[in-house]
Amino acid sequence: KQVNTLNEAGHNIKLQLLDHHGSGEKSAKRYDWYYLDTTRSATKIVYDYFIENYPTFLSLCENNFEILINSINAVDIWIDDSEYFEFGKVCLTMIAKSYEINNTLFSNENRDYRLYLLEKSLDYVSLEDAHIKLDEAIYSLKKQYLQLCSSNDTMENLSSKYLVQLLEDKKDELTVYYQGHKGLLTFTIGGISIPANAFLKANPDYDFFLDVSRRGKAGIRANGKLDVSKVAHNIANGGGHPNASGMAFDDWKDTVLYSDVKEYIENKLETK
Repeated sequence: KQVNTLNEAGHNIKLQLLDHHGSGEKSAKRYDWYYLDTTRSATKIVYDYFIENYPTFLSLCENNFEILINSINAVDIWIDDSEYFEFGKVCLTMIAKSYEINNTLFSNENRDYRLYLLEKSLDYVSLEDAHIKLDEAIYSLKKQYLQLCSSNDTMENLSSKYLVQLLEDKKDELTVYYQGHKGLLTFTIGGISIPANAFLKANPDYDFFLDVSRRGKAGIRANGKLDVSKVAHNIANGGGHPNASGMAFDDWKDTVLYSDVKEYIENKLETK
């Protein structure tokens, strides 16, 4: 109704929903704007739709882009006899295992990282044994993206430095306090030993680094200015070492929002 009203007012708006899930069959039969095709992936449906309806779209696409689309389509709906299937499998694994940039705190940066990897994969799609060559190159492609300066380093160090840079850009938003001690609160980073120590070393005004998982477990690190084993014990009956401890919150409520996590943790830190 709103679209019709806007069109009557002089606008030219077309409502179109593209879907490939069989659960949408009833809606597709009911509404003319609901397009359903279970034989193609969502990526392939959208690509074909733009090709058919927007003549200039193809000129905006990178070389070999259609091959990448067909590779995604082959693995998404599992066409294992497709010539693009193996390449699609490598791309799927590459994206699924791109953990280096946290998706919860840095969703835009994580998206840019994955798009970069897909864009770079275009250089391999037309090669012989493309799936093998891309598989062998993924590690180097990731390192190239994460390398902030001209000097090379291990993947662990490069990703930690990159993460520290992202955290520093948002540290005001992520800052919490415990009894006068300044700390950084993160969510779902996991495996914080290296990045936490790197951040605390680069930011000496911070005394602790606290990361919470989706299930309400947390790791806390310090740089010698605060005994975090006591912090862990006081706020969640946790414990560990003075500079590295852990805990689990028994009244944790599942959430995907950092704002919820920060409010919850700040209440814990302020009342203990």
